[in-house]
Amino acid sequence: MFNKKKCQNCSEKVSEKYDFCPSCGKPLKNKIEREEDFGLLGQNDSIENLNLGLPKGLNLIFNALIKNLDSQFKELEKGISSNQLENNGVKKRGISINISTSGNKPPVIRFNQIEPKNAEKESKPLKTVMKSLSKGNIEKMMKLKKVEPETKIRRFSDTVIYEIKIPGVKSLNDISIIQLENSIEVKAVGDEIGYLKIIPINLPIKGYELENEVLEIELQGQ
Repeated sequence: MFNKKKCQNCSEKVSEKYDFCPSCGKPLKNKIEREEDFGLLGQNDSIENLNLGLPKGLNLIFNALIKNLDSQFKELEKGISSNQLENNGVKKRGISINISTSGNKPPVIRFNQIEPKNAEKESKPLKTVMKSLSKGNIEKMMKLKKVEPETKIRRFSDTVIYEIKIPGVKSLNDISIIQLENSIEVKAVGDEIGYLKIIPINLPIKGYELENEVLEIELQGQ
């Protein structure tokens, strides 16, 4: 028959289009030809056979390819650097493997590194301390009678201003402003009275000031 050659291992006649003998799995090309075709595959690659349900020749190819997976993974791991550490945590990455075949040619393996997806929504801190009380004022606040101060609200196109009357409070050092998850907590220490105000809103704080015993808190409007 035309276009056939003999396997040097089992003497079976094999078509020239085959790279491996379908009877015994012996490579039919020399080392240089196989390296040009296979890339990672070499003549002496061999591992314990896996039952892949393929013809013996293709099964041998897959066994050789699987043996090389370890070295490929090691190369990919070298590309993972410390820049994966973000926000005091590790963003996980993945690897996808695609194996394709075409006719009697050896399978081609492609590796792709999967980048982590950005979080759809970043979690907000549960508490942000804008202004805190000293230890002495904290102890004083615990002993004072607490009242809710009189409050006025002014609304503008992009700003909301809370005016909180706190008679007897002369300094910002006597005031605590803490932005919670869904509200703003305001404490003020007077001479004889402690003031406590919860603003039921979660808008960002733009600024604050104390003037004539009135605390103004400016919030970013929506």
